[in-house]
Amino acid sequence: MARPPGLIAEEVRARVTQPSFQANNYDRVANIYDSTRGFSPEAERDVGDGLAAILRENGVRSVFEAGVGTGRIAVPLAARGFQVTGIDISMEMLRTLRTKRSDIRVLLAESTALPFRADSFDAAIFSHILHLVPNAHATVRAAIACVRPGGLLLNCQHVYAPYPEQRAGERLNEIIREVTGQAGWLHGHRASAEPVLAEVLAALGAKLESREIAHWTDVNTVRREVARLESRANSNTWAIPDVAMPTIVERFTAEAVAIFGGMDVESRAEVSFTVNVATLPG
Repeated sequence: MARPPGLIAEEVRARVTQPSFQANNYDRVANIYDSTRGFSPEAERDVGDGLAAILRENGVRSVFEAGVGTGRIAVPLAARGFQVTGIDISMEMLRTLRTKRSDIRVLLAESTALPFRADSFDAAIFSHILHLVPNAHATVRAAIACVRPGGLLLNCQHVYAPYPEQRAGERLNEIIREVTGQAGWLHGHRASAEPVLAEVLAALGAKLESREIAHWTDVNTVRREVARLESRANSNTWAIPDVAMPTIVERFTAEAVAIFGGMDVESRAEVSFTVNVATLPG
């Protein structure tokens, strides 16, 4: 019997255990991912409705998501009647997704070697994933290859309006670098998603349009940020040596309190959920 396109399970496991993938494997935070990254019920409703509207406008029924995680995007779309397939390199994230819905097809796979035939889907979605993958260009090209001609490519992202307390997050990265000598963010190309998409799509003759589909106010405190730091919820803390964490937590807490004005003083930031929408050539 001919081997199906893509990687077989053993090859997938061999690839996703390589250091370049393990640096971004979310197994370690699958149990707290939804509590630290999840949408509010209102935001989930607005994001789901907004994405569904875009997809329906373009006759989309089947959707593929790279880095599907715990289903923050996939679950609302499946609830609105779309056929959703997702891949991820984190088995624990996929297990969490499985507890939410059984009608979402999930596979352990990596984003540059997709186990799908050409033209398998009407649309492909990225949500906060292109800054994490080792090769963003190859990831975009692989997704395009499994989408039908005239289909959609969507890139979803949060956009924060500037706010004074944003300085606390910047200081955390500086403190990590000062204490450990490591870059505060492990991913130096975090802001590269839009340029990557534009470059790949321009070569195909496709253009991007940006649409805001949801908006909300994010409320935060120093106490919550310190709890996230101590739990290593964010990937910029995963490589920090255990011995360095107490010093980083102590310094960050003191500086964040000075910026916020107290441990429980609330900071409010306006957040929009923006989708880069590309229609592929027919």
